[in-house]
Amino acid sequence: MKELLSGVQSYDTYIAAICPFHDDNKPSLMVYRDGWFRCVAGGCGVSGNLDKLHRKLLGWDASTVVREATAFRGPQLPTGLDELEVVVLEAHEALLKFDQFQWYLKNRGVEGRIEPCKLGWYNGWYTIPIYDDHHALQGLMLRANSTIQEGTDQRFRHPTGQKNMMYCPDWYLLKNNKSLAIVFGMFDALAVSDLRFAVVTPTSGDQAFNPEWLDDYRKEIVIFPDEGAYSDAMKLAGKLGWRARVVKMDYPLGVKDPAGYLETNRREELHTILASHLGEA
Repeated sequence: MKELLSGVQSYDTYIAAICPFHDDNKPSLMVYRDGWFRCVAGGCGVSGNLDKLHRKLLGWDASTVVREATAFRGPQLPTGLDELEVVVLEAHEALLKFDQFQWYLKNRGVEGRIEPCKLGWYNGWYTIPIYDDHHALQGLMLRANSTIQEGTDQRFRHPTGQKNMMYCPDWYLLKNNKSLAIVFGMFDALAVSDLRFAVVTPTSGDQAFNPEWLDDYRKEIVIFPDEGAYSDAMKLAGKLGWRARVVKMDYPLGVKDPAGYLETNRREELHTILASHLGEA
């Protein structure tokens, strides 16, 4: 990619170059060796991963391409669990077989969850199957890759009529750890689980957690809200009663949820935070 940039100046941890996202006359684009970039010019401020930068340098207009390709708006999913199981298995096999499909999960820092959580790739979307504590399939969530999200503003899809439910990436941890975390996102749950802490999340957002889901668990529950979701977390804690408390997260610049720590190569920092509230994994 370096050969596609102009005005390149190399430094220890990053390179500076002419920003392709605005009319630039001096190197204001910082491309870091951890796989991220940002423009420091006033009035621009664009940032993202190297896939986004690469597509810009190649002249890729995601909004046009995706609008014209109706398949990118989301595949039609079966509603029956038997048929959905076939989708889950085929998508998982595709993700394992083709390494190039794994780049988004690697950028998000959760490639370690591909096999344990049976993550998959299905027509441009990442599949996250939802199992109960007996490993019976209950549903499926689709997560758009960055190209589809940029072009359609869609992030998640699910089969028509699928109800809101609790997603647990690792039921063994939930049953055996002394405490558990609640987060408000599928990738947040994958990130916390990858650090080997018990965690659950609702499939429909930060106001959708049903306290009855945890009636059978008499252990400490620690809620780690996204940036701006502290009040919703406090309301949920009140419904969960004596077991629950909320951690007011002091997110670093560029991070707005637990998954953001892994995405910005702050894995050890997130582990330290979780361990201080949940105990060592």
